[in-house]
Amino acid sequence: MEELQLQQYKIQYHQFSTTGKRKSNQDKVSVVKINDQSALFLVADGMGGYSFGDIAAELVINEVNQKITYEIGVNSTEVVINDAISNANSLVNKLVLEKEAESGATLGGILIKDLSYSIFWVGDVKILLLRNAELNFMSKSHTLENELRMNKSWEYVNSSLRHIVTRSLSGKDKLYNPELKEIEIQEGDKLIIASDGFYELFNEMEIIRLMKSKINWDQFIHDVLPLRLKKANDNASGILIDILEPQLAKRLA
Repeated sequence: MEELQLQQYKIQYHQFSTTGKRKSNQDKVSVVKINDQSALFLVADGMGGYSFGDIAAELVINEVNQKITYEIGVNSTEVVINDAISNANSLVNKLVLEKEAESGATLGGILIKDLSYSIFWVGDVKILLLRNAELNFMSKSHTLENELRMNKSWEYVNSSLRHIVTRSLSGKDKLYNPELKEIEIQEGDKLIIASDGFYELFNEMEIIRLMKSKINWDQFIHDVLPLRLKKANDNASGILIDILEPQLAKRLA
């Protein structure tokens, strides 16, 4: 695993991405250390069925990285994240107009700043937080199925339509609004941020079972993950994050 040292915590992480049986990989993964107290982890998934999904995903990653890096100390975290995603959506809109074709990407991100995570997502890039080998948080994907479940009408919809994303960065107004969750960091936290292709290989309950079996990230990365990625039908990409060693947590509290 790679290491990233912040003032308050040491972080280990592992990035992965596979094309699977697709012709190309439209996922993009990014890890950026912004400053001594902040780091940004992003996964963007170019939307299948659309043109230039890889370009859209790269535009989104680059713009969100740049905007958050430059403005993190200027405005509130919520404002900075919303502005970054709005700007990225505008860039995808320009791509759509230029190419005269539908395009877009879904996005998931974890901003570590001081003593908290800002977890945000648009679409079906899913984020899990495992704490003490238990599921502490799981993002709810913006899909037709989840929206219909909220309305208690999902059983009436054809199963082939249930995983259609209802929010994305596709250049359209009002469809790109992110959800944001603030959570206090604890030593020993493990996080996963991954495209939907990863969760076709591992469901949430299986990941929890693996963590309860005391398997560590290194074992997972070297023994379990490669075998599953070889079986991938879709692009499967993500970042595994391990929070270690609180350095100055008490001083910053």
